[in-house]
Amino acid sequence: MRTVYPYVDNDKVLHISSDCSIKKGDVIKLGVGTLPNGDYRYISVERGRGSIYTNRAIAVKEVLVRGKGRTGFKYELILQGDYKDYKCDSWNALESGELIAPNYKDNASGTTTSVADEIIKLKELKDSGIITEAEFEKQKEKLLK
Repeated sequence: MRTVYPYVDNDKVLHISSDCSIKKGDVIKLGVGTLPNGDYRYISVERGRGSIYTNRAIAVKEVLVRGKGRTGFKYELILQGDYKDYKCDSWNALESGELIAPNYKDNASGTTTSVADEIIKLKELKDSGIITEAEFEKQKEKLLK
């Protein structure tokens, strides 16, 4: 029988692919917010402060399943912040790059997201004139922290 991803097993482990799973206690990394101001669309951090969370390691406090089999499931992670917990729409956050999990392969490209890949993308944007040298250096510095 073929396994359909994502799914949560009886031990509350979220399986994203055959190589990637997330469970309570795992430490994962926050990527770059996808909203124009740098805020996160799929992770509930304070609005207007998304950029301070970029590349921050954060612990998974809980894995939740919402919805019914008939209408589909939504897999949420509760992430343990410094002062409060943050709710995360895991699938959309992973797909958008807001959340970076070890061994997660992007379904569209089949490649693993890495800091080097992100820097290459930024350099291509700089070389094509879409971003300035200063913007490139600022974003590269964020990724390397």
